[in-house]
Amino acid sequence: MNENLAEMVNQTTETPNEEVEMPSDVETQVVEESNSVPPQQTQQNSFDIPTIMFSDWYYKNKENFNQDEIKDLPVKSSDIIPGEYIVFKMLHHSGDILESGEYRKGLALMKDCHEAPVLDLKGLNIIAYKSDIFQIIYETSDPTVFIKFYGLAAKQAVFCKLINDSLVPYAVKKLKKKDIGIEMIQPPEDIEEKLSQDSNMEDIIIRYKQIEKSQEGLITNQDVINYFMEKVKGVIDINHLLQIDNVIISIVG
Repeated sequence: MNENLAEMVNQTTETPNEEVEMPSDVETQVVEESNSVPPQQTQQNSFDIPTIMFSDWYYKNKENFNQDEIKDLPVKSSDIIPGEYIVFKMLHHSGDILESGEYRKGLALMKDCHEAPVLDLKGLNIIAYKSDIFQIIYETSDPTVFIKFYGLAAKQAVFCKLINDSLVPYAVKKLKKKDIGIEMIQPPEDIEEKLSQDSNMEDIIIRYKQIEKSQEGLITNQDVINYFMEKVKGVIDINHLLQIDNVIISIVG
């Protein structure tokens, strides 16, 4: 991600409300009380970062996001559990511009949002790739540390250090459905030193075969990071994104 992170917080644009009629035959799932976590239990835990259900988190943070890039559409149906489904209208991953001059938009349906845990931190940005697949960028108390979170099914928290306007992954944590929090992972003290070191292309190629044809000129680890920062643009496959994150973690973690 090479965008100016501060601009993501400041870019908020109001757009007219739009509504989506959900079919009445959509199956719903009732949350069993045995799977829910009482609020007081969360307050008593010693985790650095508590969790929250995605629907609660989104409606608490939605004002932070650029409504021109992503917004939720109201769902009207008396037989749908509130917060179970969220429909997003977002920029299409193709980046196409229509004849009207507007960027092409798409729709993504997120299911079971009321029982899908995410991190309870301030959201800097959210990207909906397609139905049930999104990425959240979180701020932390350290202005140089951010967390990328992949949901719904992946539930992977990727800890990143902001270096040269890029979020460089250094650790990953799998979030389980019943987790009430996770511990903060600090970046390695020598992470920037490792970026200046010569790259071990033999090891990197084993982990990411696609880089083999582009290895010329990738002298240092920073060169490899720059390659991956360009590579992720336009990628919407979570497994591919996580593969790249894990390769970078193997270099600097």
